[in-house]
Amino acid sequence: GASFCFLFPVLCAALKGPRTTPGCEGALRVLERHTLLLAGDEKNSIVISLRSDMICAVLELLRHDRSQAFVDPNPYDALVACFQSDDNSNESSPAFSTAELSALLDERGALGPRNCRIASMIAIGEISASHQKLVKANPLIESRVWLNCFARDEGVRKHARKTWGIMNGKSDLADAEDSSMPPPSPLYAIALLPLLHYADQEIATAAAGAFAHGMAAHPNSVNKNIEKLCMSYIDSCPHSGSEDKSTPADRSFPSIPAPKTISAPPKKPLGVPASLKKKTVKKSALQVAGIGQPKKTK
Repeated sequence: GASFCFLFPVLCAALKGPRTTPGCEGALRVLERHTLLLAGDEKNSIVISLRSDMICAVLELLRHDRSQAFVDPNPYDALVACFQSDDNSNESSPAFSTAELSALLDERGALGPRNCRIASMIAIGEISASHQKLVKANPLIESRVWLNCFARDEGVRKHARKTWGIMNGKSDLADAEDSSMPPPSPLYAIALLPLLHYADQEIATAAAGAFAHGMAAHPNSVNKNIEKLCMSYIDSCPHSGSEDKSTPADRSFPSIPAPKTISAPPKKPLGVPASLKKKTVKKSALQVAGIGQPKKTK
């Protein structure tokens, strides 16, 4: 356990990124073999404390195409192995923590790229088979699986419907028709509404299909859920009805402020041209004394 804890950061670094570091092809195999220390007689508390990080490392690998090059084991099997736990028939304490399950339910797993979504559905199916009460007690798990049951990608859809069958005690739902699917719980709309305007269009489209089929399965709550749907779009609109009192014509074009009037600069008073000004010539001292001036005759 201690040696694996020392080596674990190196394994995570080898599993991240789009390229495989030369000489690190066996990183996933080393991680998968140490999942035996998560349960059973060889259970090790140090390795158990790393379970959440081990799950995230495998899901990070699945984001890249190079994950398909890993065969023994493949990333799907390695992720399932990360959820090994002791059999707990009374379910007095949850087999997995919230942090360990959250990676399967957010953008790292059920809301992530294609391979991550498939891996999450497979892992949830395995968890549901051995911990039925844990899955039933978490409505978010049900919502994520129901969402992916209506994915456009065939691989995601088949694995999600297979898991949905395990959760509901049904078999052979991988190729089932939409109408034959067991219905979700009446609270299906709570987790689906925020996903209707999700950034990933694949997720938003699947959420719309899951929401519509949920309404068909629960006709008594159709009016209430339609009202919630309308309010969701009204709240996301930049101009609500009560606050925006402008007419449609006013909103057609942006308002242009009226131009400001600029006052002309004050005019300077017109003076006498310099050429017309009377020139004053100063008299010299000799002229003042009359020296050198012609004498005036009487």
